[in-house]
Parts: sequence; structure tokens; C-alpha cells
Amino acid sequence: MRRGRGGSDNTKRGAIFSAARIGARVAELGRQISRGCGGKRLDVVITMDRGFVFAADLIRNIDAPAVCHFVRADVRDVDQGGHARREVAFGRDPT
Repeated sequence: MRRGRGGSDNTKRGAIFSAARIGARVAELGRQISRGCGGKRLDVVITMDRGFVFAADLIRNIDAPAVCHFVRADVRDVDQGGHARREVAFGRDPT
């Protein structure tokens, strides 16, 4: 695992989970997905602004052909008749 800025093994002050624990869980998710897709092509939808690093780690742990689709999330708060609501729209333009 890569070392954090402080030179430690990614156990920064305030960190809830260690890099090793996260890596082990991502590897397990990859194995579960591999079993579930049975070697069939897997289409992976990834949000550019938040999900690409996690997706890269996860895909490396999946034993199946994968096609990545990158989308951009547009999040906005909307007032609808006095009630606040959050809208999330996804587009293909990753700019």
C-alpha cells in the first residue's frame, strides 16, 4: 500500500479504517462480483468526480471482462413548494 503524506501506513489522525482494511474489503467485493457475473461482460458506471479511484481498485479485483462508462453527476438543491429536495442528474460529458 502507498504511504500517506505523514509517512505512516495511511493511518492518519482521524482515519476510521486503515488502508489495509479498505483494500481487503475491496478485494472481497471484487471476488463477489466475479462470482456473480459468471465471466460475462460487466458494464461499470463510474462517476468522474468521486468514484474513479475506487472503481479502478475494484476493477483490478474483478476476474471478468469489464467495460467502463464514465458519467458526470450534476447535483443541485431545488425548492419545491417550500420543501427542499436534492436532484441528481447524470450526463456523459466528463468535462
